[in-house]
Amino acid sequence: MIIRRNTEGTHQFSDIIDTSLGIFDMQGLLLNSQGSFTAAIEAFELPKHETFTNLRQETFGNEEALYVRACFAAQVGVPFYVILHIEGTKRIKLFQVYADINTHHCECQKQFWLSEPDFIEWWHERKQTPQTKPYREQFLGRVSKSYFDSLLEANGLKWGGNIDGYFVSSPDSNYQIEGIIEKRFTTKKTIYDYDPAFYFKYGGGDYNTWKPLFTLKSQLDVPLYLFTYSRCTGEQHKVGATIVTELSQKGINYILDENRNEVTPNSKICNDEAELRQRLQYLQSL
Repeated sequence: MIIRRNTEGTHQFSDIIDTSLGIFDMQGLLLNSQGSFTAAIEAFELPKHETFTNLRQETFGNEEALYVRACFAAQVGVPFYVILHIEGTKRIKLFQVYADINTHHCECQKQFWLSEPDFIEWWHERKQTPQTKPYREQFLGRVSKSYFDSLLEANGLKWGGNIDGYFVSSPDSNYQIEGIIEKRFTTKKTIYDYDPAFYFKYGGGDYNTWKPLFTLKSQLDVPLYLFTYSRCTGEQHKVGATIVTELSQKGINYILDENRNEVTPNSKICNDEAELRQRLQYLQSL
């Protein structure tokens, strides 16, 4: 069974919302030292003795999931790479994939093998931003099980740069991106009291986390949404939502309501997909 590199953990309700609303994520969106995007990346690990036959089917299980990620990369203006490692080997295979908007299929532009040292050099050329915020404890456990993260860590590098989510529209519009989403999860504070803006300066600061998202938002000219979820008992099926409009070294600002008050994510908590859809329509009307 092929395993996707995903160190973000799972959240059942968040996954349900993603499926219902057509929200996809991208595990890697790399930046150079000037803050420009250089590559979109998905990585997979294949156990030894298993045969890899079809890039389209065996990575995400369906053509659309691969295609929309290729569309996303095209709209950002960067190449899209699918990286494959076979357990027990020291070589990595890279597929450069693009979306054919005429057929709505993905095509492999080129593929090549890299040794581990060559891969490190390849990565360093494309990912030049430092990891300024330390990994959370629960994240460290997942990283330790990832071949790619372990290899990068052993060479003084980090993965970084995942995009939690982005809305895609219908095939009729060639999957144009409608919005970028940053997800935050509370584990101790109730979701009704949870506001990520309050924690902006904690744990090394959030500025460098939000900055690429604002670059992406501006480049694509789409809203930047914040979704808040809870891992607290009894709150696992709740979500807060707002639109983040401004970023500075001091913090983030949210969209204003009709009375010129900031709409914080905890100002209204939604209990299901229907309520969230209504909330998003309201936010888009402001």
